[in-house]
Order: sequence, then structure tokens, then C-alpha cells
Amino acid sequence: MRELMVLVERAVRPVRAGGSRKLRMREELLAHLTGIFEEEKVRLGNDAAALTEATRRFGDPAELTQELQATVPSPERFLTKPLGGSGWELRTVRWFLPRPDESAAWHAARVAAVFAGYAVALLLMVPAVQYATGVSWSAVRVEPAALAVIAAHAFLSAMLCVGFYRATFGRLTARPLLVAVACGVPLLAGGPVLLAALTAVQPDNPLLGAYLPHAGGLTPRLVLSGLFWLALSAVVFRVAFARQRRLIEWMELKIDG
Repeated sequence: MRELMVLVERAVRPVRAGGSRKLRMREELLAHLTGIFEEEKVRLGNDAAALTEATRRFGDPAELTQELQATVPSPERFLTKPLGGSGWELRTVRWFLPRPDESAAWHAARVAAVFAGYAVALLLMVPAVQYATGVSWSAVRVEPAALAVIAAHAFLSAMLCVGFYRATFGRLTARPLLVAVACGVPLLAGGPVLLAALTAVQPDNPLLGAYLPHAGGLTPRLVLSGLFWLALSAVVFRVAFARQRRLIEWMELKIDG
């Protein structure tokens, strides 16, 4: 019930504590408050009256905030002291999560475009820094064709990663598992394809040779390593992003008034 969540959020949001601790506070208080509400609903036989009585029994949110704050260790209170511009982490995570009524393809393309731009910017920054230290530009230059290859690879890889994430996030039935495999296999093959394409468009670039592995080094061990990281990523997606979704649900509650 949203009204119960708002009551809980009024008490928990001002608390200076880590995200995991505050999420645990919210869930425990909501379970407690829901129990009170259901008890009053049985006694009074009316939702509105039960909500009013549950609110009264829940107590003053400001006092609860002080009680909750007292349970937070001093180092954690210090490390979570609000700073100017705080909240950017939540906004960043929200940007990468699917939006209401957004198609899977558009969500993947939106995230992939940012990732591709980041990859190109990083690749341009490395030779610029080396050139500033006195290295000849001819030794570190990255041809436009190579940049295009890397941007395309980053974009497609990010699209596949989003597809893999969406497939492994929910219930692991037959269809999501097939989608995960369909996205995971091209991800594993993307490395050799990238190396081959870069070698074709700019084989003499020592910068690429220094920062990218050689195709001859691809072994079954690397393939197994890739499979391991895909499986680990699926676990991380299911745990970390589920927590972020719950956190966003709480933080988007309007608690004023």
C-alpha cells in the first residue's frame, strides 16, 4: 500500500546511513506497519480508519528518524554525510534502467549509444595524453576507420549486454534462457571479430597493439573464462539491479504534505 510506504519513507529518508542499511530499515518498517494496518483493518472493518489508526500507532516520523539514526555506526554516519550534488548515483542508475512503456530495443539502443561514445572518447584520450608527453603522433594515432570499428563494436556489444541483462533479470524460463544464449554467444565472439577488423583497417598502429590482446592468444581457456564472466554477470544483474529497482521505488515517493 503506497500510503504505508510514504509513512515509512518519511522516517527513513533523512537517516544518514548506507544504501543497504536504509533499504533494510524500509523493508522492516514496512512489514511492521503493514502488520499493524491489517490488524486494525480486521478490528475496524474499514481501510481509511485502519490507515488512520496505523499512522497513529506508527508514531512521529521525526522521532523514528532519530531512533533509527542512533543505530547507525559513527563512521557510516560520517561517510554518508550529504554533499552538494548528492543523488547523482541514483539518477545515473535510473537512466540506465528501462523506463515505463519503453521498448526493449529502444532501451538497449539508448544505453549502447552512451557506452559507444564513452569508448570512443577514452580511445581518443589515450593517444592525446601520450602525444602530450612527447610521443610522435604517427606512433599513437588512431585512424577514423579504427574509431568507427570500435564505436560499432561498443554499440553492438552494449546492445547484447542489455539483452543479456533483460533475459537474466526475471524468471529463468526457456525463452529468457534462449535469449541469454543468443546474446551471450555473440558477446564471446565479439573479441576476435574486433581484433580482426582492427588489424584490417589499421594493422600498423602500435597503440592498438599495446592495449589489445593478439588474436593468436585466444585459447579454450579464454573462452571458458568468457563463459565464467557471463555467468557471473547474470548473477550480478539479478542481485544488484533488483536492489537498485527497490531503492528507486522508495526514492521516487513524494513524502511532503
